[in-house]
Amino acid sequence: MASAIEKATLRAKMEKYEGKVSHMYLDSKGFVTVGVRHLLKDLASAQKLNFKNGNARASKGEIRADYEAVKKTTKESISLFL
Repeated sequence: MASAIEKATLRAKMEKYEGKVSHMYLDSKGFVTVGVRHLLKDLASAQKLNFKNGNARASKGEIRADYEAVKKTTKESISLFL
């Protein structure tokens, strides 16, 4: 089992080399993800996070709309932007 320091070090390296995304996106395997490779297994997982809409906290309805829009994205449409 990795120690807290080892986990923090790994997370820092992942963030440095892979970046940290503050919005939901579809990862290369087709899963809704946020942050530093943080998988959102379902809508409820997304709604537990503190997403922002401007300076205010995003509502559950706004998070639902974004989650569903990202979930509908296909890997083929993502490749158009790469």
